[in-house]
Amino acid sequence: MTKLRVRIGRRETHQSPFDPAGIDDPVAQHTSWAPEKPGGTNIASQMLVEASPSSLQFRATAQAWVFAGGTLLVGLWLGWLGLNDPNAFIAALIFVGAGVLLWRSLTTPFHFDRATGRFWKGKNRPPKDSTKPSGSLESIHALQILPERVRGSRSSRTYHSYELNLVLRDGSRVNVTDHGKIDLLRKDATTLSRFLGRPVWDATR
Repeated sequence: MTKLRVRIGRRETHQSPFDPAGIDDPVAQHTSWAPEKPGGTNIASQMLVEASPSSLQFRATAQAWVFAGGTLLVGLWLGWLGLNDPNAFIAALIFVGAGVLLWRSLTTPFHFDRATGRFWKGKNRPPKDSTKPSGSLESIHALQILPERVRGSRSSRTYHSYELNLVLRDGSRVNVTDHGKIDLLRKDATTLSRFLGRPVWDATR
């Protein structure tokens, strides 16, 4: 059996910014080209799937479910040991907390729905005044792919994570997904680009 190795880390600050001068679009000059979401993983945590003929969704991959669920189970196991060991109980709280956060961040879907003309993050479509990421499909101007060098939380090694952002017409951005498999991310970005009729701005090439 292949051992699943997953790294989650924090943003590595020393990274050359992308120059959007080659993109003939004023919005590209106005928007930020720094990573929108700090940190990342070295696995393919989400992938784009067709939920219906008029809807696409980014959903968690099997690796993401295994990793998030495994972290939570380790915490529960340590909690059981912690009944007689205070140190194990403290470790259990850390793992359970991390597992819950990973579960929420890695497994929360992101929807693009032509029937409603909306995009949103979460299982159910939020109201228009919600603070959760959501908006009109018409407000999407482009898709942005950015690389980010990440330092592992338990080592000095670095790796690259890649994020896909929505660039809105006003230049603001919404992060869609962030993971370590650039080939899959480019493929999904191309599919989403065709679905939305919007260009992909790829800063990794």
